[in-house]
Order: sequence, then C-alpha cells, then structure tokens
Amino acid sequence: MIHNKKAQEEPFLGKELMGAIAAIIGAIIIIIFISILYRSYYNSNASEGAEQARDFSSTLYSKINAIPLNQNSSKIIQPIEGDWYIIGWSYDSLGRPDKCLAKSCICLCPKPAPDSCQTRNGFCNTFTKEKIETLTFDKEKTTTQYQAGGIPLPIGSIVPKNSLFIGIGKNQQTGLLDIKIEKTSDKIALSYYTANYANLK
Repeated sequence: MIHNKKAQEEPFLGKELMGAIAAIIGAIIIIIFISILYRSYYNSNASEGAEQARDFSSTLYSKINAIPLNQNSSKIIQPIEGDWYIIGWSYDSLGRPDKCLAKSCICLCPKPAPDSCQTRNGFCNTFTKEKIETLTFDKEKTTTQYQAGGIPLPIGSIVPKNSLFIGIGKNQQTGLLDIKIEKTSDKIALSYYTANYANLK
C-alpha cells in the first residue's frame, strides 16, 4: 500500500519539477527578449543622436566660416538626442584631441573630455584662428557656505557656475538653445547663457 502511494507521488513530483523548470526557462526567455528590445531602442537613439551631432557639427562649421570678421551672430538649435557637448581648443591648448592636428578646433563629443572626442562619435572641425573659446554662463544659489576669493558668502547667495563647454544634448537641455558666436581676426568664441543666468539675481 505504501509502495503504491510512493509510486503515485513520484510522477506528481516529476510534473511539479518540470513545471518549475519550464517557468524558469520562460522567465529567462522573457528577460532576454526585454533586454534585446532595450538594447535595440538604446542603439537606435544613440545612432540617431550621432547622426544629429554629425549634421550639427557640419552646419556649425559652415555657420562660423560664413560670419564676417569682427561680427557676432547666433544659432538657435534643438537639443540633440543623448549627451553631447561643444568643446573648443586653441592651437596651443594642452590635451587637445589628435583629430585637431596642430590647429585650433571645435568638437562635438558625447562627453566634455578629449578622450571622448577621439572616438568615432567625436566630430571635430579645425580652424586657423589662434584662440577658441566655448563657454556656458550659468548661476546657482548656494545651499552651503561658499568661499569667493577667500570671502565667505551666506547661504542663498547667487554665484557663477560657468563651464568651458556647452551641453547641447537632450540629457542636458529641454528647450531651444541660443548659441552666440563671436569672430575676430584671432579668435572664435561660442557662448551660451542659461535661463538661470538671466533669472537669478
């Protein structure tokens, strides 16, 4: 009697085990499928961002070359998909990307660093001007004690938060960007003033 009961339980346990294995395999397949979809979406967006960046770099180069000497202009742009930064190097800047050769250059790169500009997604254009400037003018309200030239400022003070690059990716910007371009006989300067720069007083 006991022997027959065990014989009946064994197939039942086998079915439970097979069901558990099937569920695990199914879960793994679903996870792999979701991962493939995510990678496909991410790669698609990354590819779209790189194409937009390449086009923008070419357009910016043409725009700068078309500006007469000692004149200013501006360019209104939509943020580019992902993370993208305009960075400039003068011909004598240290740490300049190899793509700049021995000239001044303006690059559009996924990160604000020379190594990022050396990748296939770094787009650089060279110029004969001696000096290149790319500046973001920003302000912030301090949340901690701030030292300005050794002088302590109270919490809530408005202080500069400028940077030597301009973030134009959708991960940095949400609205249109107005980039100012200044061109002289020896310098090209690109600058962007954030909303905080105008609003914080």
